[in-house]
Order: sequence, then structure tokens, then C-alpha cells
Amino acid sequence: MFNRKHWWILALLLIGLTAVSGSAFACMNMGFEDGVYRGMFSDRGEIQVNVEFTLEDNVVTAIRYRHLAHQGVDYLQSEDEDVHTLAGQYKQLIDYLVGKDIRDHVNDLHNPGEIIEDESAEDELPWWELERYAIDAFTGATTRGSKVVSALRDGLSRGVYNY
Repeated sequence: MFNRKHWWILALLLIGLTAVSGSAFACMNMGFEDGVYRGMFSDRGEIQVNVEFTLEDNVVTAIRYRHLAHQGVDYLQSEDEDVHTLAGQYKQLIDYLVGKDIRDHVNDLHNPGEIIEDESAEDELPWWELERYAIDAFTGATTRGSKVVSALRDGLSRGVYNY
């Protein structure tokens, strides 16, 4: 059973957790240091997305993939036409952030169908599926947009890699 001492400890823990989560939120609102950031997303022991980006006054001035792979396929090195197309769509996804405040636009990448232009798949799909599947069915990029967001957030949480 809880006694008075236990309640005080619990209250202090809750106050501490609130302060930590509040400071992380404040950091997103206040901004980030100028510099080069690196972040990654890995799953089941495989690094799938590794990004490097530069911020100046919270605006992305440069961004690139250092590594982009899935199920052992390196999207940046593959000569396969479909994989090359997919890599181009991933590039469109991160290029969208250039010139934008990362605090306001990083979550936009969760909706790659509104960012990526893929006209080749549109000819093959019925009109009622274009909005939903032009990115999904052909590339699977929709499910991976969140991986890019995760890699970007990882970089921000790690802090400046290089000034």
C-alpha cells in the first residue's frame, strides 16, 4: 500500500516527467542551432534511412540521403529502373524541405502523396485510385515517409553533428 512517502515520490516523478516532455516541446518551438545534422532510422538491425541536413535559422538549406535501403536493396546504388524511380521519389520527398522551417514542415512528409509527383503510375491506375495509390502501389513510399521523418527527428534529437 502507498504511504505518504510513496505519494511524494510519485508526485515528484510526475512533475519531472512533465518538465522533461515540456522542455522537448519548448525546444521544437524555440528552434535548433545552426549546423549540420545527421540522423537515421533502422529496423530489425538494418539501417534503412540515413540523412544529413543543414539548418540555418531552423530553415533546411541542404539535405541528402547518406543511406537509403530496404530489405537489402540499396536504393542509392541500384541500377534497377524501378528502384531508381523510387530513389528519385525519395529525393523529391526530402527536397520538399529545402527552404522551409523544419519545425513547421517535417510532419508534412507523413503525406508523401501530396509532395511526390509520379506521373508514370497515373496512366496505369483507374481514376478513383489515383489520389490514394499513385505513390503507394507503385513504390510503397507512403509507408516509408514516416521512416524519413523518424530519421530527421533522430538527427534533431542528437544535435549538431558539425558546425
